[in-house]
Amino acid sequence: MRLLRYALILSLVATAALAGPGATPYTGSRMAGGFAVTVIDTDIDQAFELVTADTGFTALSSAAVVRVEYAGKSKLDSLRTGSDTGDLVGVFTDGTTADQTAYANFFQDLGNGTVSTVSAAWGDGFSPSYNAYLERDSDSDYNMGDAWAIAVFSRGMSAGNPGVGTEQTVVCLSNATQQARIGYTPDGFLTGVVTDDNNTSIDSLVYAADVYDSTWVSAVFSCANSTLRLTVNDATTQTKSLSNATSVLGSMDNLTALASRGGANDFRGQIDELYIANDSHWLDAEMEEYLYARYLAEDGSSADTALVRIVGIGASDTLAKAQLCTVTVDAGDQTDSTYAVFENAYVEASRDHPLIVFSGADSPRGAKLDSIPQDLIHYPVAHVIADQDQTLMLERVIYTNYAANALTFQLRVYHNVYGTIDYTKDYEIKCPAYIASGGDPVEFDFGDGLYLGPNTAVAVFAKGAAANSDGSATLIGRRRWLR
Repeated sequence: MRLLRYALILSLVATAALAGPGATPYTGSRMAGGFAVTVIDTDIDQAFELVTADTGFTALSSAAVVRVEYAGKSKLDSLRTGSDTGDLVGVFTDGTTADQTAYANFFQDLGNGTVSTVSAAWGDGFSPSYNAYLERDSDSDYNMGDAWAIAVFSRGMSAGNPGVGTEQTVVCLSNATQQARIGYTPDGFLTGVVTDDNNTSIDSLVYAADVYDSTWVSAVFSCANSTLRLTVNDATTQTKSLSNATSVLGSMDNLTALASRGGANDFRGQIDELYIANDSHWLDAEMEEYLYARYLAEDGSSADTALVRIVGIGASDTLAKAQLCTVTVDAGDQTDSTYAVFENAYVEASRDHPLIVFSGADSPRGAKLDSIPQDLIHYPVAHVIADQDQTLMLERVIYTNYAANALTFQLRVYHNVYGTIDYTKDYEIKCPAYIASGGDPVEFDFGDGLYLGPNTAVAVFAKGAAANSDGSATLIGRRRWLR
């Protein structure tokens, strides 16, 4: 009976979470003010940690406005050094008409000539011309493993293709014997190439259409699980299993733009928006779509927006607040209120695959809260908070273990929450539970409810018997307003 009831509860939560555009958060099956929060955490480690929907969530460390943007812009904020960026290890977005060798922290002047710049067709920057190549040499940031991704926009300088016997390389990662590169064939076809024996043998994918002309072209070349993938203009994707490269890229510490290493096969064209990631998941299908949509928006070919509702507690009066933000694909929006606590958010109207991030307004990368896909009421963290005019009646807590490692759970109750929550202090523990590998879900039923007064919060913490454990927490109850 307990398991049946558990299944029904999760069914209700799933139905609410997957409601279409215009949906509102689940309000409970019995009365207004009900809530049901389910958070799945796939990376629970061996010390107690807050159960969060992904590893990117961080609570607001101080009261702040909340900024909403597409994920790509957030991840690219202020990246010029190619370091301390997680999976994304390099970005090249020109922002000045000055000689690009001045960006010594990204590309180095190796005596290869002066690189002039011309205005790009889109974005805020400029693209180098082809009279020299740019190179960053012996940089450990580009040490790629067995999964990686490269994305770049490029265009030729003329309507004609490179011509018989002429290959042109747009961007290349390399070391002494290995290369991963994107370029144009003599017929003007876009191609992605990998070699581990200095081009004695190669693995390649080719987009068999002449796109070498004055129109900007988006290319994403990636590798994961020994499978190469090439996407052009977010429309055509080709895949191929590695067969000639006996080892996937290891120490790729050189990056060359507008040519192969040493200036070979120089590209007679322009580039813009070059991204390099040492894990292919960053440039997934949604991200590819975002990059291309951003290009179309900047180019004036299309425009789209997402309407995002943010819910939290205001810093000025510690009362619950909800606000709508309108987010365009090439810009962001921010709340007009300062929030002490962020609780949940959802997309009310959107394009196909919006990836929205929440952060402090000053730096989109500085205090990332979480991202929400379309049609999902998103609770990024397993907590529920009452403001000064609310009480909570917690009716049920459910813990689940999805993985091979045992999990230990705690429900922590925080009192006197008047601003940001310090999850490490001033809490009492309720509902402790241990679930062995393969164990059934554990449910705590409070009957008439566990009363929690104004300015309180409950949050679920968990630890695993080993790293990267996988489990979930569900909190079910209702709110009451005092006035």
